[in-house]
Amino acid sequence: MKKLYEMVDRSIDRILSATGLFSVVLMVLLSLFISIQVFSRYFLSMHIPGLFDLSIYSLIIFTFLSAAYTLREGRHISVDLLSGHLSDGAKVGFKIAAYTISLFFIVILGRVSWQWAYNSFSSGAMTISETPIPKGILISSITLGSLLLFLQIIRMIISLSIQSSHLFNFKNFVKDKWNNPFVFMVIFLAGLIIGLIITLYINEIVGICLIALFALLCGMPVFLALGFTGSIGMYVLIGESTLKQLPFLAYKSVESFPLTCLPLFIIAGIIMEKGKIVEDVFLFFRYFAGNFISAPLISTILVGGFFCAISGSSVATTSLIAAVSLPILISNGYKKSISSGVVAGSTIGTVIPPSIGYVLFEG
Repeated sequence: MKKLYEMVDRSIDRILSATGLFSVVLMVLLSLFISIQVFSRYFLSMHIPGLFDLSIYSLIIFTFLSAAYTLREGRHISVDLLSGHLSDGAKVGFKIAAYTISLFFIVILGRVSWQWAYNSFSSGAMTISETPIPKGILISSITLGSLLLFLQIIRMIISLSIQSSHLFNFKNFVKDKWNNPFVFMVIFLAGLIIGLIITLYINEIVGICLIALFALLCGMPVFLALGFTGSIGMYVLIGESTLKQLPFLAYKSVESFPLTCLPLFIIAGIIMEKGKIVEDVFLFFRYFAGNFISAPLISTILVGGFFCAISGSSVATTSLIAAVSLPILISNGYKKSISSGVVAGSTIGTVIPPSIGYVLFEG
């Protein structure tokens, strides 16, 4: 049985690695399509048919196929405001409960998208564009992505359960209850139940907001927390029939040409990180900030605003600036809490065009 599990686990791992590689290729192609399109329009004053559509198709397929790989690599966004201060047992308990609950959203998304894709292939539906393709191909990426997410989440639940071998140990429950994953699984489920009670019997909007806030604070990945909460909200506010709209809403949220520029921002941030450009820019701003005691803090804010405006991503900028600035600030005698706060605040560049936030709001 153990050998069978290991074989299945390795097979899933290879599939996720393959989808991750395919997603990288899609992003490279998307960047190439956008670059050619910009060059042809602004320098040659001509339009190349099909590039607009291929860019959007690449973005749609990339978004759904890369989700499971991103989750496996731990590159997803989560809120650690509360979970970051908890014990290892508490984190494991919250993660097991959160991932188990998220399967509700993943199963519905995969099942309904499969029906939608099947109907699209049966009816021969095509995309309305200069370069029409069977719409079922794009919808199938939601189904396949949901299946891969389901398998990856199951893997993570099993891995976390093995990691917490004392999960159902009653002696540990009494002796060290605040480090027992089972306690925090119960707390997570109790919090969701309270949120559902408030939603159903007191105030729907307040209850749904509390469920979302609770899930995020417990460390649930943001995309899973929002999907799960959105599913509950649609069911409670409108009815069961609206759950069939989940794949459609997910599809339409990424079928947007302005979003195709986001990979270019992210690639720019990666190039700057790997090329050590951040360190040079920090030294440049450090020169203009002067030699007084708060100069390193000011330099960090200036560098953060500069790179956030260029890369367009506050998350990418935070990782870049933290890697360079935190060691410098701490070595200059600043407390870690102050240094971290300055790094977090330096991402104010999201309000400076052409940041991702600016693109989303304008698009």
